[in-house]
Amino acid sequence: MIEDRRKVTWASYKNTFRRIHIITISVLILGIGVDFINQELFFYTYYIDFLTILLWIVALVLLVTKKCKPSVCFGIAAYGLCFNILVSIAESSDLTNILIHFNRNTVFLALILTLTAYFVNKYHAFVMAGIYVLFVVIYSIIKTPVLLESSITVMFAVVAYSFIIYFFVQLQERTQDELNDINNQVMMQNEELTQQQEEITTQKDELSRQKLLIESRNNEILDGIRFAKSIQESVLSKESDIAKYFSQHFVISKPKSVISGDFFWVKEWKGRLYLSLIDCTGHGVPGALVSMLANMYLGRAFIELENPSPDKILNYISNAIAQEIRLVDNFHSRIGMDIACVCFDFEKMEMEYAAAFSPLYMIRRDNLTQFEPTKLMIGFAKDEKLEYKNELIHLKKGDRIYLFSDGITDQFGGSLDKKFGYKRFRNALVDTNHKSMEMQKELFHKKWLNWKSDQIQTDDILLIGIEI
Repeated sequence: MIEDRRKVTWASYKNTFRRIHIITISVLILGIGVDFINQELFFYTYYIDFLTILLWIVALVLLVTKKCKPSVCFGIAAYGLCFNILVSIAESSDLTNILIHFNRNTVFLALILTLTAYFVNKYHAFVMAGIYVLFVVIYSIIKTPVLLESSITVMFAVVAYSFIIYFFVQLQERTQDELNDINNQVMMQNEELTQQQEEITTQKDELSRQKLLIESRNNEILDGIRFAKSIQESVLSKESDIAKYFSQHFVISKPKSVISGDFFWVKEWKGRLYLSLIDCTGHGVPGALVSMLANMYLGRAFIELENPSPDKILNYISNAIAQEIRLVDNFHSRIGMDIACVCFDFEKMEMEYAAAFSPLYMIRRDNLTQFEPTKLMIGFAKDEKLEYKNELIHLKKGDRIYLFSDGITDQFGGSLDKKFGYKRFRNALVDTNHKSMEMQKELFHKKWLNWKSDQIQTDDILLIGIEI
């Protein structure tokens, strides 16, 4: 960038000096023609004109060929012209011509001093002014004293004008220095900005590369999770398994992530139907892994137990998990689950219920009854044997049974950003109880979504409703 600016400056100087040289040489050639017409001038004037033109041609050649700096070229031409002015006065034939040349060349010299101070420097302008004044004084003393008497005011003007040039140029130089400092600062800032922009571009490229890498790995993880979901769905019970035994039913399942830690389990065994809802600790991949473990132990319970009942099934699963998995004291790293297990005997119209931290709701004739679970988490301890109580419930046709995970009640929402809660949940079930199970599902789901609004889902959601 600096080199480009130097090239532009040199081109500007070269064009300026070339124009000045051409104009000045043209004026001098015209002056030679005038000298030829004026017979009173001495013949030496022609020689000095030719010498001045020669100096200007030399300066012009040096300028074009870049042998010297532009200021040196102009200085050569300026000193040659100053010498021409002095000789033209010295070679005047009489007093009248001397005064004419003196007055005319004094104004011309002022212009030369100004240009010299601007293009070369102010000190050379003073040197020329001093030479001119000294020449006039000596010439007046030796040859024409009247010139000194009649022109002292003009010489004073030249000296005064020289001082004006000095202060003007000095001010200009200071201004130019300040501008140069500003330009240097701007150039430094531009270089810093350019460097910062390059760094930002490098960082942007690195971020783009990392983004592509993260997206690639994220896609791999999502593909793995989707595949795990397909495996989970192929192993776990489906809503169609419930539909075989209950014509009126619904299932609301909303995983927080792609895969869920909440699932239900259906099995018919020796004329009885077992239905369990399991809420595993955590959600997403950890919850899904625990769900596969719970599903395995539920199946093994019917192999290991001679006469499985809901309470025996829960005790078996809890002891098995406590023995095979090492638990730590930190609650958040504990592997466990909440289970509600029911067993239907349709011939006796009875239902057995046992649960770990998972209540059961039953609505009969618009009255809701809550059955309390045993408040011991599955796999809570590894040394003590946990005992879950079994409760026998008599059924009537039209009774509605609801099993659910705590993700429904723990969801934040509403105008005050509070939990949905058990009371609001029970009221929503009672308010929609007179509708069909399919309609109740839609009404309840809409009410829960309105409560949730734009809040993030807190946990996996699972709700099962069946009608006897």
